[in-house]
Amino acid sequence: MTNKCFIGIDIGKTNMRFGLTEDKPELIYYTKQAYTRESRDRFFRKIFEGIDEALKQSGRNRSDILGIGIGVPAVVNRETGTVIWGPEWDFLSGASITEPIAELFNVPVVADVDTIMAAWGEQWAGIGKTCNRFALLTWGTGLGAGIITDGQVWENPNNLFPEFGHSIISDNDWPCKCGSKGCADTLVCGSGIAKQGKIAVIEGRNTMMSDLCGHDPSKLIAPTVF
Repeated sequence: MTNKCFIGIDIGKTNMRFGLTEDKPELIYYTKQAYTRESRDRFFRKIFEGIDEALKQSGRNRSDILGIGIGVPAVVNRETGTVIWGPEWDFLSGASITEPIAELFNVPVVADVDTIMAAWGEQWAGIGKTCNRFALLTWGTGLGAGIITDGQVWENPNNLFPEFGHSIISDNDWPCKCGSKGCADTLVCGSGIAKQGKIAVIEGRNTMMSDLCGHDPSKLIAPTVF
């Protein structure tokens, strides 16, 4: 008899990641697929196709799904799955990200900001197996945080959550995607790292980055710095 399964979906800036597991922290299937934020129809079609492909590749059917969880780089209403706010999420603003999926697959679907989902994952399958009090940092396109105390993930009322990347730590005037300036996010994430590299080249500092970008600061990206 085929084991029942859960599906996790992580939605990033340019990619969707699909994972399938059973009732223990072992990944049975995983894939990453590129997508664009052009329209709601294309967005949901990409999700539907990704779920069906995960089922196909793992030898399962829609009737085997027990639930679906979604991590989103945006503020989400935990009760309705509605996207409240997020950078470059205007195309889905005010719409539920969970309802269309729940209706098609007829299973419970939950969504939350990606840092909260990552914290639950770490609590269940990572360091949380041996430690019930820790902080989690998610570092990539943005800088996020999750906090776990007494084995529970902090999920604050009114759909709020721990935040670290948008703490103002600098007096520079670099605009952040949150609308503020001087956030940690603007300094340590991809675009901020690249910007600091460009400044070094423009100011004529003694750095090999100038040669790596062909003496053209506009071509310097974060991997050049690394």
